[in-house]
Amino acid sequence: MADLANLAITCTSSPSSAPAPDVYSIFGHLVTVKPSDIGTLIVTLVIGSVTVWIANWQRRIAKEKIISELFDRRYKIYYSFVEHIQLALICIDMKDFYASEMEVISSCEEARFLFGEKLHKRLVKIKDALQDIRNERHFQDQIRSAALSDYGNSRELSKQSFERGINLEKALRSELSGPLAADFMPFLKIEDFRKQRS
Repeated sequence: MADLANLAITCTSSPSSAPAPDVYSIFGHLVTVKPSDIGTLIVTLVIGSVTVWIANWQRRIAKEKIISELFDRRYKIYYSFVEHIQLALICIDMKDFYASEMEVISSCEEARFLFGEKLHKRLVKIKDALQDIRNERHFQDQIRSAALSDYGNSRELSKQSFERGINLEKALRSELSGPLAADFMPFLKIEDFRKQRS
């Protein structure tokens, strides 16, 4: 114990009052720093910086993947409506029309969550118009099959149904020519998602 006390006295009463070359004052405290400690600190900072950089890139890649998947889901809904409208305008075989109609119904419900209430209501109106066209065509088929028994009455009903179908088709053609694409465009523009690069 006495040797430690003598060592402490000799260290504090050394002839030179300057600290050793590896001793630095940090916030008023003397700290011993070896050259190997500085190297370790630099390596640690470099590894930490590289880790942060890699994590940032992984976050950006994950964000881009989510954006891409969201675009794919939204475009699938848009395309199912466009395809079904085109099919409704040229369809002769109603079996194709029924198969496409099921996809539009499911797409319409999915649109509620991907686009918001405003566009969803618009898509519901389009879906209803498509179903009305289907009903008019089905009604016209029934009139044609009954036309042999009651020619006069079925002719007037067929004419009215045909006119309703034509009006519905005109409305759907006008949707294809611009308003439908314009409503979807804010949701399908990829550059809108990528403005915030953080």
